[in-house]
Amino acid sequence: ESEGRYQLALRYLRRAIKLEADNAHYWHAVARCELRLHREEASLEAFEEALECDPEAVAVWIDYAMTLVDVEETDEAVDALKDAIKTNPDTSDLYFVLAGLLFEMEDLEQSADYFHAGMCLDASRHLTTFDYFPHLREVVFFQQLIQNHL
Repeated sequence: ESEGRYQLALRYLRRAIKLEADNAHYWHAVARCELRLHREEASLEAFEEALECDPEAVAVWIDYAMTLVDVEETDEAVDALKDAIKTNPDTSDLYFVLAGLLFEMEDLEQSADYFHAGMCLDASRHLTTFDYFPHLREVVFFQQLIQNHL
């Protein structure tokens, strides 16, 4: 039943896109629906369309990167988050998500660098790392990084 609702949502979103093709919100919604329907390739294409429409859409960048992680394209996810940071250098959430991803890839030095940069921008947003990588909440590495910044 939920699959049918996503299919219906896609139909309406595609109609809306015909009227307003440069609407990043519509493309982002298409990407999320496609993802729910397990059509990762179509989802990634829709994320890319959304980012063409609005390269400053932080939520789209993060969802795009996490979808790349889900399809085991982690290097591409890192590149996407680095591109997002170039476009949105003052958005701490991007740094925190990238720090979590780099930790998962066992690149501790870069992970620490990006986490530190995120803390310098907005330390109150550091829990963003754990929103996307909840299992890292108890990792001593991040606890030490947080303590060092306080």
